[in-house]
Amino acid sequence: MKKAILVSEVANLANEVKTYELRTSDFGLHTEIYNEEEEGDKPPSSRKLNGSQSQGVLTAMDIAALASEQKIRIAELLGEWEEPELAQSEEEAVDIGSIIQFRQSLSYLNTQFPFGVLFGPADTREKCVRSTETIYKQLKLATPSSDFVVFDTLALTALHQDGALDDHKLREMIKVFRPDRDGKINLLDFCKSVDAVYKELRLFRASVANSARVDRSFEKIINFAFYLILGCFSLAILGIDPLALFAAISGFILGFAFMIGGACSKYFEGLLMILITKPYDIGDKIQVAPVTSDSSGTGSPYWLVKDVGLYHTTYMFWTQETATCPNGTLANTRIINASRSPQAIMITMFKFPIDTPYNKIEIFKATVEKFVKARPREWLSFLAFRPTRVEADGGFVEYVFVAQHRENWANVGALKNSLADVSYFSLELTKRMGMRYVAPPLPINLNMMGNDASWSMLQRQMAPDVNNQSDRLSQAGMGSSLSMGNAPSGLAPAGNNDTQEYDFSDIEAMFDKNQ
Repeated sequence: MKKAILVSEVANLANEVKTYELRTSDFGLHTEIYNEEEEGDKPPSSRKLNGSQSQGVLTAMDIAALASEQKIRIAELLGEWEEPELAQSEEEAVDIGSIIQFRQSLSYLNTQFPFGVLFGPADTREKCVRSTETIYKQLKLATPSSDFVVFDTLALTALHQDGALDDHKLREMIKVFRPDRDGKINLLDFCKSVDAVYKELRLFRASVANSARVDRSFEKIINFAFYLILGCFSLAILGIDPLALFAAISGFILGFAFMIGGACSKYFEGLLMILITKPYDIGDKIQVAPVTSDSSGTGSPYWLVKDVGLYHTTYMFWTQETATCPNGTLANTRIINASRSPQAIMITMFKFPIDTPYNKIEIFKATVEKFVKARPREWLSFLAFRPTRVEADGGFVEYVFVAQHRENWANVGALKNSLADVSYFSLELTKRMGMRYVAPPLPINLNMMGNDASWSMLQRQMAPDVNNQSDRLSQAGMGSSLSMGNAPSGLAPAGNNDTQEYDFSDIEAMFDKNQ
């Protein structure tokens, strides 16, 4: 919800940039004070800002009016290398006011304007993209000489009335819109940022709706238990012993309990997992595996959770295959939630010739690190670049590259694309620096004396229907040996034996006939 509010504030700013009659003091761009001789005895908080109005649009001069220390602060935050947050918020008691505010916030998600009226319609993804493009064009009016939206324009929303810069809000703006190191945001990145917030809102709305449905199902179980206990008390009040009644039908109940005992146990395990553990929500990408199995270090194949009930969970693979599994079965497995695995750590390997000077490797490391840091929308930090293996016989030294991505493991496509960009850049860099490793030639076994190995080698080179052809060759008396002592008639040496030239005309004729 905080991200949605930030997007709505940017939409308000874009509307003011376009046609709004605004006060410069509203953005804290000017801090002109009344005559200091008249206001000198007043505290700073009571001094009034200049109330002059400006008609038209914001210009580059208005943005340049940001105080120098504020611009320096913005530059510091843009260039700051963000570390992952490990602190967990403690649970707090929820008051009635917060619940009412939460319900009001949810009501806005079901409207046509989840980001506000000034942003435009965003009830579908297509409408959200069109509205985002309109907002971007309006924000560009603030800097007509630039082809991009400058982050200084968005930073105006983080200014207080007194001209002070809200560091916390500015950090949130940077996390949502992710400008580059120069503070520029192109149209595609701006649309991606708003689209990410839109997806979070839609998944959040679906998750809340599913939680309400699960709560209603659980409420039915509680109601059944409550009415059962109430019925027992009613029988006791009427003078009927409930225990005697249960003893009369205990034989039937005991047999029925043996029949459904295992199913009830599984159902109870799944119920505890869904209501207490809550390992996933609708829209999460999960991977189910045995508890003792090892996970893949390069990412596991994930399933998208489509529906969650008290008894079963429905999820879908990326090939649109849909599966349904009882929750009791899932309770005894290891569930990896990719959507709750933020800031994926990516690993790849590089090989260099063993005679590569160390200073070249240091230059390579610095260049790759610069390449990673130049993409703050993709990478969070450059973690490690160190040797892991030295193969003197193979003639190479292997280095591992470790970096932390901003996306979670659910967005595996973006992770693979970013890692592929780094790998391709590193390949071109090794070519430029003369560090490309070429594997030495290995000896090849040309022994043709075996009865099975030689014929299997020939089979791999022949047409797909090699099994049928080998049967035909056996029936023709050609055997399966390619040795000189037992050479097939179609592979017999042609001419002088010293030349060791073979005639493959029979094999070629067989291929032509089969084709």
